[in-house]
Amino acid sequence: MGVLSGIRVVEFEAIGPAPFGTRLLADMGGEVVRIDRPVKATDLGPKLEGKRADIAGRNRRTVALELKHPESVAAELELFERLHALGLGFKA
Repeated sequence: MGVLSGIRVVEFEAIGPAPFGTRLLADMGGEVVRIDRPVKATDLGPKLEGKRADIAGRNRRTVALELKHPESVAAELELFERLHALGLGFKA
């Protein structure tokens, strides 16, 4: 239990300050769901269990979605609808 317990955040995978900021939110008890880009076979970066190794990703749940595909966009909207149904103020 942290000071941000009950707060939910959706993060889109990014470079720069966003992963660090949401890591702090997660460390303080917020529930962070990160939408990652799928790992491609040509991705030469470090991997752990088929995913990119990311030390900034601790205390978060992740889902990989290719947002260029309509079915992935539908899954993203469903995620926001479920969060909105929980009374979190998100709107799809």
